[in-house]
Amino acid sequence: MGDAVLYAVVVSNRLQEGYDRAAVAISFAKLLKMEPQKAGVFLSRTRILKRDIDLQTARQYKQRLESIGLIVALKASDSESKVKAQSAAETATSSAPLTPLSTPSNANPSLALAVEQSASRPSLALEAYAEPPLSIVSDARMEQPQSLIRADCPKCGTTTSTGDEQCGKCGVFLHKVNPSERETFAHRQNYASASDTRNSDEDNFIDGIHQESLILGVLVAALGVFVWRFTAGAMGYEPSVLALIFGAAIGFVVSTTGSYGRKAAIACALLVVGATLGGKLFTSFAVKSGLEEQLVQTKDAVAGIYNHEMRLAKRYLESVTDDGSRLLFMVDNAYVDATHPAEISSEERSIFTTNFEPRLERIGNTSPTYDEWFEYTYKDEIETAELSAISLMFYRIGYLDGLFIILGTWYAWHLAARQRSPA
Repeated sequence: MGDAVLYAVVVSNRLQEGYDRAAVAISFAKLLKMEPQKAGVFLSRTRILKRDIDLQTARQYKQRLESIGLIVALKASDSESKVKAQSAAETATSSAPLTPLSTPSNANPSLALAVEQSASRPSLALEAYAEPPLSIVSDARMEQPQSLIRADCPKCGTTTSTGDEQCGKCGVFLHKVNPSERETFAHRQNYASASDTRNSDEDNFIDGIHQESLILGVLVAALGVFVWRFTAGAMGYEPSVLALIFGAAIGFVVSTTGSYGRKAAIACALLVVGATLGGKLFTSFAVKSGLEEQLVQTKDAVAGIYNHEMRLAKRYLESVTDDGSRLLFMVDNAYVDATHPAEISSEERSIFTTNFEPRLERIGNTSPTYDEWFEYTYKDEIETAELSAISLMFYRIGYLDGLFIILGTWYAWHLAARQRSPA
């Protein structure tokens, strides 16, 4: 290695604050591919884990080991004698591990010899355990850039690089979290990666709205517009409950294709409202078009009624001068079923004077043209037909429509606001 300064990685038998010894031993055993009992023996005293390595490699070892709760020091090779002296002194004073699986006294007698005589060999001095050395197990991982070494935040599950001290999403300090929680998240990640398809699906879930989810939601909403229109045409009325069905369909599609959270919920709610109002707008266009066509056909067919009403109005003005002549006019022109004025009831008189008499007086006094009479007679229908489709849509929204729009929007929000397992 030339004249470059070489270092040894020294692992203390003490742990970082907040870490459990048994959990650290398990993590250390997994790292070195050894049994937890043997890892507990190794960590029962200060030991040299790796020697005669350059500073960069030594720092990688230190960072990886500290991430599981160990206290690690880097010593220049010329200070190894001091480390051995410190190790010998700590043998008599160090406390036993929290989980007394074994002690240095009953450990494999070749352990110390294998560790301290490793200066002549580049691999880890763990051959006493007949396990693969750390240089084989994890050197390749340690030599990777830190951005490629991944770990899950125990609080929120966000993937971070191993060297990070603090989670970038929730802000928790990673070294202060209970190691057992970190093991739980690691187990979940390993279980998810066992199936490539499942892992790929879960990675696609975001707290927001995927482009794929948005496209599918829009397609479902567009389909809902046509369903509303043709259902209304077939049934003769607009079934408001369709808004609730739209909410269920849109919320389900968006929430099962990788999107969840507030943004996804807002998108779903807007799509439900859009599908419902779009269906009503589509229907309003059809109603407006049908009404206009009906007015044209009616105008061509009621010319005879116009002439008849003009004659009645003229006769009314000429003959009706008092109540008796009014009753006689009603009998003669078939406004009632009675054959004699005395047979007319008070209710029939009231209906005539309220509904027919003002119209006869108006027509008789103004002598309107056919177009004027038609506009006066079909005033409500004409005003409705002259409304824009959008105005007609809002004019035709009833209480049930509003209620089911609210229910459909709430249902879609409820489905999309929470993360679902991939289908």
